[in-house]
Amino acid sequence: MAVSLRKKKLAGFVEALKEASVLDFKVSYFNNRLKLQKLVYLADAYYRIKLGYGNSYNMYIHGPYSPNLAEDYYKIDIITPAETVNLTDEFTRLVKGKSEEWLELAATALMIRKRYPEIDENHVIKLVRSGKPWAEEEVLKDIITELRI
Repeated sequence: MAVSLRKKKLAGFVEALKEASVLDFKVSYFNNRLKLQKLVYLADAYYRIKLGYGNSYNMYIHGPYSPNLAEDYYKIDIITPAETVNLTDEFTRLVKGKSEEWLELAATALMIRKRYPEIDENHVIKLVRSGKPWAEEEVLKDIITELRI
């Protein structure tokens, strides 16, 4: 059975994340799966690191979620060889050391901004907080500034 290019790219992305000390992905850990969902979303939506999941995202409890990605990351441990994926320095600097919470808020804010480009920063914050009332306004402002969205 042939392995899709999308799965090979995902395997390469996971390898690149490990090499850059961003994430040593283990599918058995929920926080790793959550982080990978957000990292792939940010890479694809904002940094033009095209992995093939762009339009497969929906908004879920923890922010953008792709069922196609979830299906694939359960299978990548058996994929060889991986397609080489080069992380940009800017992407690596942005995400390295970031918590699940930060990634969730950043991906959520970016998805809202992409879906509603006409709304202002305050409205983005309001929409994020409507689904994530625990999110602090100042943290969201910092994230939006860091993402430059």
